[in-house]
Amino acid sequence: MIEILKSVELIEFMKELKNDFNLKKGDVSFLNSHYPTIEKVKEWKYATGPIFDQPPYSAELAGFDPGRLLKKRYLTPFEARLKGTYSSGFISGAHVVTISPSKPIEIPIMATFFSTNGTSVDAINIQYPNNDSYNSNKPPRLIGMRRIFDFQDSIRACIIVGERDAYSIDLFYLDGNGLVDSVSMVSAPYDFQSNCKFNYDSDGQLMSVTSNGIVWQRS
Repeated sequence: MIEILKSVELIEFMKELKNDFNLKKGDVSFLNSHYPTIEKVKEWKYATGPIFDQPPYSAELAGFDPGRLLKKRYLTPFEARLKGTYSSGFISGAHVVTISPSKPIEIPIMATFFSTNGTSVDAINIQYPNNDSYNSNKPPRLIGMRRIFDFQDSIRACIIVGERDAYSIDLFYLDGNGLVDSVSMVSAPYDFQSNCKFNYDSDGQLMSVTSNGIVWQRS
């Protein structure tokens, strides 16, 4: 496996994204320009977790249940977020935004916007104190940015940066069938790398994630 902290290329990618974050976090016009995407969405899917977000398996790597799609429908994603539900919006079949659950109503809406360019995915996470369900004079706040891309043959990279110099670099190693075989991870403020193995059944369904013990296991 690649030693992430010794990869000049990965560290440079992270620094570039961090610079981009610092440039945009004070740009209110830029942050507000994303909000109309929510209003353009006509197709919403509701779930108990961010099951459509990239990169995949973030919940399992953290030891949590990934969530499931709900049949229940809501009048708006703003209603859904107050009831503990994730709302994922699609335009022309493409996943463009996820609104996370939060309450009470005066808590800012947390939205993550996704844009895909070929095999690369960019995501930006923004808080909106002023939104369709609550009026506030507070400006939007940039929480994080992430970029997912092909790093090497059969290796997908995910770089995330955020406030207070937070960052993480994850490498997803794919097997011959395109399934995630293992993941290497580094995140601030720690200076060590952790590695996880993905274990599947004969049908290709993920059954567990292990790393010197069980991180997540299907119940």
